[in-house]
Amino acid sequence: MNKILRYSFVALLAMVFGNVMADEATMKYSGSTTANMKADGSNEAASVGLNDSEWSVVASKGAASNAPGLNKAGDIRLYWHADGGNTITVSSLTNATISNIAITFTGAEYSNVSVTANGAAVTGTDGNYAINNTSFVLGNANTSNAQVRISQIVITYAGGTPITIKVPEFSVAGGLYFEPQTVALTCETEGAKILYTIPAGEDPVYTDDENYTGVFYDGTPLTITKNTIIKAMAVKDGQTSSIVTAKYTIVNTTGKGTEASPFSVADALQVIGALDNGQTTAETYFVKGYIVGTPDFQRDGEQVLYGNCNFDIADAKGGSDKLTIFRAKSFDNQKFTEENVTEKIIDENDLVTLVGKLQKYVKDEVVTPELSSCYLISVEKGGSDGITNVNAAKAENAVRYNLAGQKVNAGYKGVVIMNGKKVVLK
Repeated sequence: MNKILRYSFVALLAMVFGNVMADEATMKYSGSTTANMKADGSNEAASVGLNDSEWSVVASKGAASNAPGLNKAGDIRLYWHADGGNTITVSSLTNATISNIAITFTGAEYSNVSVTANGAAVTGTDGNYAINNTSFVLGNANTSNAQVRISQIVITYAGGTPITIKVPEFSVAGGLYFEPQTVALTCETEGAKILYTIPAGEDPVYTDDENYTGVFYDGTPLTITKNTIIKAMAVKDGQTSSIVTAKYTIVNTTGKGTEASPFSVADALQVIGALDNGQTTAETYFVKGYIVGTPDFQRDGEQVLYGNCNFDIADAKGGSDKLTIFRAKSFDNQKFTEENVTEKIIDENDLVTLVGKLQKYVKDEVVTPELSSCYLISVEKGGSDGITNVNAAKAENAVRYNLAGQKVNAGYKGVVIMNGKKVVLK
């Protein structure tokens, strides 16, 4: 069985399990999009991998304040808190029987993991859990605050009724777009018809050719001009495929999020507003705005710099519609230094441009629009043009830093940070 999807289920081998032929399927993050795992911020489950015709993978937020997510390295990351936490449920859509799961953990917290099958706890050793059921739930074994990271889950299973109707495919993947999209639907199963619905939350349903919910696709591409969710399944000879879903988010921003045309804060807030709670954009974007308040350079308990900085930006000095800049680094993604802090490389009212990922962060039911995994591109001191020509005599005794925050000597030519200002030395 070979399935390569946003969550990849790839058949690795066949083996003898008792007197029954058993197969293995590997579930892991494919790295293609953050939509592979997300939660909507409520207590409802967020579906993952449901466009596969034989497996259902569901990440559930539970009562915890953190949504399930993806680590930067591409691992599945689940959070647990004393008030409840995330779970993953994997089920067979073909009534196959799961006999064993092997989980590869990447964090030391794996001792907190619990596995439940058929309502009963399952014990395991080194990530291997022998079960006899069609599904399992991965949860937390205690009530402490913790997280766990998983690189893959290998499922050993047997039996099941193969589903031969392929799921429909979209010519344009769901995601965030800055202009209308034209989407065609196709199906690899010859002779299959595609039944689809657009209203959010309504699934296509097929009983027979006279009783169904949805619209049969006539081959004309669909024009998507606003936020739209399309759900579709294929139908042939009374059989149906599973339902596949594509969510299109269309935003109309002034900037394009590029270095040449950065987002304004209003643009960034519009994009974040279209995200699901807890979701982070897969792409990085350039954002420009004025620093509001004093930047907070992060330090540990011994007052040693971590090298990152938190602050807010707005489209006007002192503006109220703000974007939180979370753990920003200095130029070229380098850590801030004590010299950077002393020289006030960034300060209130500076007009800054940064690049990073937009995130709709949620904690304790409070939504914070953020730019994360970000670093400085430019600083215009006090909101001026930020580039001041000075002669060598005036600059002779000043300490100079290049745009990476590194101290340079008096013979350095080009743009430097000096006395808290960006200047050009010729």
